[in-house]
Amino acid sequence: EEPHLRLHALTPCDEVALASGDPPQNKPGNPRRLRYLLQSRLGENVESQFVTVLEPYDRTPFVKQVRRLRVEHNADPNSVAAVAVELVNGVTDILINCETPTRVAVEGGVRFEGRIGWVRLVAGEVRAMRMVGGTLLQVGEVTLTAPLAAYEGKVKGGDTTDPRDNRVLLDPPLPPGVSFVGQTIHFENDLPMDTSYHITGVKGDAVSTGGITLIRGFQDRKDYAKGYTYLTNPGDGYVVPSLAALDR
Repeated sequence: EEPHLRLHALTPCDEVALASGDPPQNKPGNPRRLRYLLQSRLGENVESQFVTVLEPYDRTPFVKQVRRLRVEHNADPNSVAAVAVELVNGVTDILINCETPTRVAVEGGVRFEGRIGWVRLVAGEVRAMRMVGGTLLQVGEVTLTAPLAAYEGKVKGGDTTDPRDNRVLLDPPLPPGVSFVGQTIHFENDLPMDTSYHITGVKGDAVSTGGITLIRGFQDRKDYAKGYTYLTNPGDGYVVPSLAALDR
């Protein structure tokens, strides 16, 4: 095997630099060093949107070309991007990325309302669609919909008594009849770290993060009897983006 990583940078830059950096060493599988690419645009009061497609391959690249697509929307101009990725086998993927759920018209007759959308075209015909945090993805007569972009609410409590089954109580609870296991729940708070977790189970008004702890640390390192501080707390917001798929 000869692993490679090709970067398709679609934003004009004033400077590009390669550097070696230290990734977090508390993440399993991280090497001691990683190569980083630094892109810079220079000037006064510059606003930038860096759009990049990463192509991992073994010996032979599989991407023929990548180009940006025109988008029309009423959001911040730098908050929405769309690209077309043409593969060497003739397949074309259209990817749409929005910082927040946005109504977008994309070059080529694509309509989208959401955060992340993907369309696969074969000989100009839609073969597959995926949507994250969205309610509508449409190309011509082919339409993918979802009843809502995300399930949202507040945290009302937690239970960390079983280290193999950490639980967060939600208000409102996630609805029955929808499979949430394996999806990601994001908790909104002012903590400096990311508080997003894979859902390992749902029971009543509780979701489980399995063996991934919700404990941040001790209230007082000199007096353990005072208890813990937590990564999720009552009043925090929660968001579970909806997922939708279509294959033809």
